Amino acid sequence: MGGRAGAGDGGRSRGRRVSAPAGEGGGGGIGGALEAELEAELASLDEQVRKSPGDAAVHVRRGRMLARLGRSEEALAAFDEAVRLDPRNAEGHRCRGATLLRLGRHKGAAGAFGRAARLDPKDALAHEGRGLALRSLGRHKGAAGAFGRAVRLDPGSAAAHAGRGAALNILGRHERALAAYDRAVRLDPGSAAAHAGRGLTLIALGRGGEALAACDEAVRLEPGAPVRHWQRGIALNSLGRHEEALAACDEAVRLDPWHADGHRGRGDALDILGRHEEALAACDEAARLEPRSAASHAGRSLALLGLGRNEEALAACDEAARLEPGAPVRHWHRGIALNSLGRHKEALAACDEAVRLDPGHAGGHKGRGDALCGLARSLPGFRATRLRGRRGLGDMASRRARYEEALAAYDRAVRLEPGSASAHMGRCEALIALGRRGEALAACDEAVRLEPGNASCHTSRAAALGNLGRPEEALAACDEAERLRPGDRVAADVRWKVHVLLGRPRRTGDAPPASAGKGRREGGGRAVRTA
Repeated sequence: MGGRAGAGDGGRSRGRRVSAPAGEGGGGGIGGALEAELEAELASLDEQVRKSPGDAAVHVRRGRMLARLGRSEEALAAFDEAVRLDPRNAEGHRCRGATLLRLGRHKGAAGAFGRAARLDPKDALAHEGRGLALRSLGRHKGAAGAFGRAVRLDPGSAAAHAGRGAALNILGRHERALAAYDRAVRLDPGSAAAHAGRGLTLIALGRGGEALAACDEAVRLEPGAPVRHWQRGIALNSLGRHEEALAACDEAVRLDPWHADGHRGRGDALDILGRHEEALAACDEAARLEPRSAASHAGRSLALLGLGRNEEALAACDEAARLEPGAPVRHWHRGIALNSLGRHKEALAACDEAVRLDPGHAGGHKGRGDALCGLARSLPGFRATRLRGRRGLGDMASRRARYEEALAAYDRAVRLEPGSASAHMGRCEALIALGRRGEALAACDEAVRLEPGNASCHTSRAAALGNLGRPEEALAACDEAERLRPGDRVAADVRWKVHVLLGRPRRTGDAPPASAGKGRREGGGRAVRTA
């Protein structure tokens, strides 16, 4: 899904609370005789605290009991007292971290788990908890390291393997992420989270059919969990089955009307379907539910771009980058918005920042390619340079150099994320500009294979076919693009140019598009060319 944080965002926390590590317990779901039994045990511990107020271990036990009863703030106070009495009590710090994590106080949780791990380096749960906290803070490299230490200490922890997979996935290390998820699924076949994470990783690897199967299994295991339907929607979107993706996200929202990811997923699907006003409404609802969720603001920006409200889109991207300044994806999205405004130098700087933060971020490299193509298009074309002598030759050389650099950026993006159809489409434009038209068509064919329901892929393929002198096939590709997205202006532009090349009358109602001879921006700022 070009320009979206779908698969590339797999497994990350977006403002939601992250579960405490296995073994730390948590409130909710108890009642009846069990609750009465726990209350009796708590009364006994209260008495022990009264008799031995300076015993840190008693405060830890009392805190764990309060946590089991769902009384997290009281549990935190008990753990605070325990570590005050005994600052070297590793269990107290670990339990304190788990409680802070459950309360959504991720920075404090990371510190508490870190202290526990330093005091007891062989405590796998402390490292696992630190990984969860760091992941929720967007510190994915540190999270991967923490989960790695957890699995070395406890190779049988499915949760630690799944956590490591999520962090590696976000870092663009998809093959290693898949291996981690595979191990998690073998250890715990009933873990819906592991199956879903595996599915999101398979999307990044371009294995959409397997991805959907994994997400389907996650839904089968947890049919009442909204997050599983939203993740299934991501898989369906990656296959170009956008109506089904919308239905999956509708189900997520039906199960939980306050599920922000479900609303944002609806926005993604609606935006691809060309229903931009509805997409914006869905993303607005996501942002209302989670005003501090950078992903919700990024989703708004994509819908606003679809409506041509590019300045507002940039403002939404700026807000997302403000909320998550260390997240490469936010700078990449900002680059998309800047490209749409023709501010290609600033777009290149934004994507350079994304790549600086994470050299393995495929979106950042793709965004660099889009910006470099935009800069190349801003230079005078061939017809203009013929009239400008030596200066014109210099412009031609600069233009070619920009496209060569853009192709290198797209190639890097494809190596990092083979399943990115938009990166393959970017390669198509650069290759056409460099005169490598057969390779351009191969790139478009791969984009269509990855996302057969994406109209933009068929439009790019039409442009490549036109450049190869295969006009009838080019027109057929335009037909498919317009079938998928009725009224698609970019496909209409390409169709008009092909008719001009053929010297034949155009269809009734066809007219020269406003962009004729200029190329139109498509998707992430690319221009569709036919000559």
